[in-house]
Amino acid sequence: MARRNKRQARSLVNGPHAYRPLEELLGIGWVQGSVMANGIRQHIYRTGSRRQPPVVLLHGFMEGAITWLRVAKALAADYHVIMPDARAHGRSAGPEKGFTPEILADDVGALLEALELERPFLVGRSNGAVTAVLVTAAHPDRVRGLVLEEPPASAMPRPAIRPEQLQEKNWFQTWLQWMQNLHGMSHEERLASALARWPNGLPIPPDEPVWSEDDFVTHVEALAQFNADIFRQKLDYWSLLPYLEQAKGLICPVLLLAGNLELGSLVSDETTAELAASWPRGRVLRVMESGHIISRGRTCEQFVRRLQSFLAQHRP
Repeated sequence: MARRNKRQARSLVNGPHAYRPLEELLGIGWVQGSVMANGIRQHIYRTGSRRQPPVVLLHGFMEGAITWLRVAKALAADYHVIMPDARAHGRSAGPEKGFTPEILADDVGALLEALELERPFLVGRSNGAVTAVLVTAAHPDRVRGLVLEEPPASAMPRPAIRPEQLQEKNWFQTWLQWMQNLHGMSHEERLASALARWPNGLPIPPDEPVWSEDDFVTHVEALAQFNADIFRQKLDYWSLLPYLEQAKGLICPVLLLAGNLELGSLVSDETTAELAASWPRGRVLRVMESGHIISRGRTCEQFVRRLQSFLAQHRP
């Protein structure tokens, strides 16, 4: 304990270069393991009491279960929180047998059945929100409520990269090689490399400071764990728009949290209006201080307050 306190104090004094590694951030009560579901090994984290209502957190593309760390810590006292790594992400298997929104939805549906979760809440961000919509549309009686953070629902966004990167002829390959190099780095080397490239193309406001320890370390670790072979199968931009009819047909309680369009939100006003008008128990809120990422960085606490309010309103 004394050693941990020293590390924590040092991180506060020395800043992001002294952020602690992931294993020191998880804390007591976090359990991880693997479940065979839909024919693949799916890695999950769990925290909170299993006697509490279950909440399943679904991450976005090139993220991982661990990127929900701050949110999960905030929920653990009142909920049983389950965070799966999507196939080809984190420590889950894949993507040898394909990678599409439908396949990811089948993965989650099979996981819910394997874990015998009784009407969980689903919370999804970005591509994970698209997955959550498809799971709920296919199994409306198995989901208690749905929270969607920035499901992509607009035209293809411009690459969120630094101006100097655009001048590189092969900027994508350069970025991809940087990400793959993270695999062989130590924790300290990863931090230094990621800090030098901040914000690494993240769709966040231009004045966003470097994230706090829980957000930044898990972001970098998720990139290091990501299986880049996925780019052989996923090259198209994913959007909620092809599944808009399924989304409009949702009858469970729904909360959609969108960012500011001028700061990078991918949820158009037209789409939010359509969804809000179609949901009998749904609500749309914009977080004007954020772009595409609301649940991390400086708007994380606001996201958590909105999420906790929704869960408390609809918990059994």
